[in-house]
Amino acid sequence: MHDELIKYELETSLLAKLLMYPELYYENAEKLNVNMFDNMFHKRIYEQFLVMQSEQKDIDLLSMSKALGCNHEENIQLSNVFSADTQFISVKSAIDSLHEQSRKKTMQTLITEAQNKYLNGESTDDIIAFINKMNAKMMIVQDSDVADIRLQMKEFLIDIDKRIASDGIIGVTTGYKSLDEFTGGWQGTDLVIIGAASSMGKTSLALNLAYNAVKHADAPALIFSYEMSVNQLIMRLVALESEIPIRWIQNGELKDEDIRRVQQTASDIIERKIYIDECKQTSLNYLISKTRQYVHSCGIKLVFVDYLQLVTASTGSKGTREQEVSKVARALKNLAKELNITIVALSQLNRGVGFRAESKPTLSDLRESGEIEQAADVVALVYRPEYYGINQDENGESTQGKAQIIFAKGRNIGVGTVTLNFISELTKFKENTLDF
Repeated sequence: MHDELIKYELETSLLAKLLMYPELYYENAEKLNVNMFDNMFHKRIYEQFLVMQSEQKDIDLLSMSKALGCNHEENIQLSNVFSADTQFISVKSAIDSLHEQSRKKTMQTLITEAQNKYLNGESTDDIIAFINKMNAKMMIVQDSDVADIRLQMKEFLIDIDKRIASDGIIGVTTGYKSLDEFTGGWQGTDLVIIGAASSMGKTSLALNLAYNAVKHADAPALIFSYEMSVNQLIMRLVALESEIPIRWIQNGELKDEDIRRVQQTASDIIERKIYIDECKQTSLNYLISKTRQYVHSCGIKLVFVDYLQLVTASTGSKGTREQEVSKVARALKNLAKELNITIVALSQLNRGVGFRAESKPTLSDLRESGEIEQAADVVALVYRPEYYGINQDENGESTQGKAQIIFAKGRNIGVGTVTLNFISELTKFKENTLDF
């Protein structure tokens, strides 16, 4: 009876914490499930909480009571949940304690039943088999977490059928035919690194790619901007979409026709599912929890991080900067797999790249490379020869307005180079054609 009371209070405290601070759900989503709650009314509250979160509804006592259709007695219970004192317990502690309570309950059943089997004269083999079976339950491993080659093969064959039906492009489009043909589009669970030296246009490329996904595939995209403000990114977005030079917009040098185009472009953009987070915190935990929140509430398919070296893995100064960045890269790869999304992280290159003969970047130029190269599924390096005064490529063709996207690593696509046009005054990338 004492343990049951403790568990009831823990359930109440956990629900109260989640209802008061819904953002905490996204930090602990992978550890939460409805089966943690023994009390049936608590189960209903938790399930309704998930529904209201996904629909981005305000959660308070009145809205929850209405959604649950509470009677008088249930309203009293719900009020007790909302008013519970949660000052001295964290969500993590409550979850850990509830899991521990469940294991203790299962263990108690195991001991009692094993003792009964022993007293009833059952064989030691049968008793051991029973203990092993109960132990498996105590580990709280769901069926969905257990690998099944039959299900995996079925999913693989479905994937093959999709590729055949779509000419091999089943991912979210990049918005560029040449890139789509090389990559097959953005693939869920992939971590993509876009590396470039300063002023090569990596932020511009990310913005182009994000908006193309939203515009051409209706795939919600999220941008974490650690360096540029939301206003600066929106200005770039309006410039590349309206094809009005960004300097004109910055200086207010707009004619009546330009103003109309800016206003029309702005109207088009606000109808798209693109989200920009200005990153009030630089911590990895913030990035992970906010990504989960956006994925659950907005259906995000693509996440862009600008840029990798500005994310801090810990508050302390433990380890080298390379170890710090490596931890961030590995965490982003794990997050992409967990949420089945594509994460595109921008990365700086080592300063020495600009002092070589051609200044063409290579995989080893990734700053604090370490785990970045290992964690990434794709590494693409942006290179504009004309920036370094190189006016012709190795084939004698003009490099004016050309940007090479060098795929230095492609876990499933191989390596190679795709050339795009870059219009600097618009911060816009276009297909490599003569009419730019």
